[in-house]
Amino acid sequence: SSGITAEWGLRPGSVRTTDKGLTKSLSYCLPGLSDLEQLTDRCVTEKHIYPDKNIFGVTKTSVILPHKKQTCDHMYGEQYFYTSCTGRCINATCPLRNVPRYEVCPDQYPHRIGTIVNNEYLIFVTKSYGNIYTSRYFVCDDKIKCIEYSKV
Repeated sequence: SSGITAEWGLRPGSVRTTDKGLTKSLSYCLPGLSDLEQLTDRCVTEKHIYPDKNIFGVTKTSVILPHKKQTCDHMYGEQYFYTSCTGRCINATCPLRNVPRYEVCPDQYPHRIGTIVNNEYLIFVTKSYGNIYTSRYFVCDDKIKCIEYSKV
């Protein structure tokens, strides 16, 4: 485990990010840990976006994580966020409550772009790489401050 930590720059509870930030690998769902996967539970890939609706022009994040639900008491940060928001926590729910509508967090992300959700309302997205746009923002209850998922 410490070799993997050093080689990939991971620390306990961290998430491996690849594919220009579009793929997140959690827990033991990492290259080289297939033996551990066989001993515990298989890994699955899910697409994640919030809100889970048709968002025009936005690329969903691929999340590779254990299929089985688990206790999330020991998790924090992105690992907790993606595990709970994909319904894989036994004892916790997804912390996302506020949709990143275009008008929230007005002093942040000055290069934001608005896009339509289900032909109902606008949310803000940001350009990640090239022509890839993502929406990965935790909107605080005051709707003035937003935090990127990777910094939760």
